[in-house]
Amino acid sequence: MRKTNQIARPTTKEEYAYNLLRAAILACELAPGQKLVIDRLSAEMGISPIPIRAALQRLGAEGLLIITPHAGAVVSPVSPELIDEIFPLLAALEQTAVRALQSGSIKAGLAGLRRLVIDMDMAVASQDSAAWTTLDFDFHVAMAEMSGMALLIEFTTKTLESWLRLNRCHFSQVGAPRLTQAQDEHWQMLTLLEAEDVPGLEVLAGRHNLLALESYRSLLPDGR
Repeated sequence: MRKTNQIARPTTKEEYAYNLLRAAILACELAPGQKLVIDRLSAEMGISPIPIRAALQRLGAEGLLIITPHAGAVVSPVSPELIDEIFPLLAALEQTAVRALQSGSIKAGLAGLRRLVIDMDMAVASQDSAAWTTLDFDFHVAMAEMSGMALLIEFTTKTLESWLRLNRCHFSQVGAPRLTQAQDEHWQMLTLLEAEDVPGLEVLAGRHNLLALESYRSLLPDGR
């Protein structure tokens, strides 16, 4: 699990424990099936068991932990086949977000998106797939935020978090060819945004996720 000093302490110890554990689960630093022992976590974090217990309950409610009375908490499993749900859902969400874009929100969001894509180029050049994945997450959340639709932003973020965990636990070997292809698609998205070509962007958003699904499917054991 990542060092506690890498996450800023929020206002409560419960929130701190929750943020730390949640980040570790999404990064697969706490692997599926791993048992979480409250006393051990208390010693690692330097806080009492009570806020940790509350944090575990919150993570259980989110489905990231399985909590069994008198047996404790284990990290929930995550199946590689979840890609067949994640990418079609992301495509639908992103296409919905694109259809809601207005000229003002496009102009306000372009500079931030461009910075992210430039940083992603650097990650591709250095073959740092972990950094690229984090930046890709930020890019697609930012696209959702440009829609101004609160529920869509929430659903997109949760779906991307599932993708992030799946990627870190099962697909960290996604190679340079897909990253390069995905980068080309991100630059195309920026070009379409600059032109305010919403129909073209809607088509590209669907294709972007379909190609990602095909790439991930090729890494499954049966290559389906």
